[in-house]
Amino acid sequence: MHGRPTAAFDWAVGGAVIAAVAFAWLVYFRWKDHHPEPVRHVAGALLLGVVAAGLALLLYGAVEALGGPVAPGPTAASAWGFSLLVVGPVEEVAKWAVLVAVVTRWRAFDEEIDGLVYAATIALGFACVESLLYLPHLPWEGRVARALSTPLSHAVFSSAFGFGVGHARFVATTPAARWGWPVATLALSALAHGVYDALILAHDATLPAAVVVFGLWGVLVLRARQIVARLELAAARRRA
Repeated sequence: MHGRPTAAFDWAVGGAVIAAVAFAWLVYFRWKDHHPEPVRHVAGALLLGVVAAGLALLLYGAVEALGGPVAPGPTAASAWGFSLLVVGPVEEVAKWAVLVAVVTRWRAFDEEIDGLVYAATIALGFACVESLLYLPHLPWEGRVARALSTPLSHAVFSSAFGFGVGHARFVATTPAARWGWPVATLALSALAHGVYDALILAHDATLPAAVVVFGLWGVLVLRARQIVARLELAAARRRA
């Protein structure tokens, strides 16, 4: 009798915290966008993150059906293998797939920086679903920590392939580069995600894991500024 209201309350409060943090990150990323994307497309990308989460669950099911691991295992080596070979590739491929299959077809996807913006937004939607799925299995402090950290980490990992997709679409000039940039940066996203998870699962090494996230974030921020500067220069030349 008393368990149900408590569980419902936990879900409601936990979900509200997750949504509030994701919204805060969404506002931040949109504020940083040189030419803010239409709200309806931002909302659409957020919902595509939910679709990507469903796709990831299907991919996890496929891994299990093929006899692959579905949990980190009892040893550090098994946790590293699970993180690098399953978690990173499965989750980043799911987000990458909806970006490439859907978002790149939108008219609003019209400049290189949009790859980062939409990839990060998809990742926020994905992170919301993932955090909600973990709610019943975490204590309150774990829920708060996940609500604060998961949206940022997912957004940073996915922004790497977002950069690659945008670069391939608007800058690359050869067929090899147009295919190579999205695939290579997807591999980088999966690797960074896998290393981050492995550090936490195998060693509970939150500080090194944070270094992975913020190190990649620093590189992406620098690259984003370079892209914006190039776009501004091109716009100034057109006006001259």
